[in-house]
Amino acid sequence: PRHGFDDVSQPLAILGLYGKFKELNPSFARLVGYQEHEFAKAAWPSPHDRQVYKQQQEEFRLLVNGELENVNVQSTYMHGQGLMVPVVGELTLVKGEDGLPAHVLLTAEDRAAHG
Repeated sequence: PRHGFDDVSQPLAILGLYGKFKELNPSFARLVGYQEHEFAKAAWPSPHDRQVYKQQQEEFRLLVNGELENVNVQSTYMHGQGLMVPVVGELTLVKGEDGLPAHVLLTAEDRAAHG
């Protein structure tokens, strides 16, 4: 298990700098109804959010460029069982030891916690 990732109850996902989903912890996998490897085809922002797609693309770009520290997000993904699920949370840029952008962490709210 990846310490501080797989053992966290909050849904977490790691995104590449181009918005591809790289890693999901078990809570995030439950949230979207897909296993980690199955969700690798998904990307940020979600194509289901047409109204805010361009804005989310731009915010992601600013984040990766280091112009934003973090971005609050509200998105929608297709669940493995065919339902639409809200993904609400925050994107944060994570830097590597070289100080360069390494990846983006998506911290989502656990829907179960909201009843």
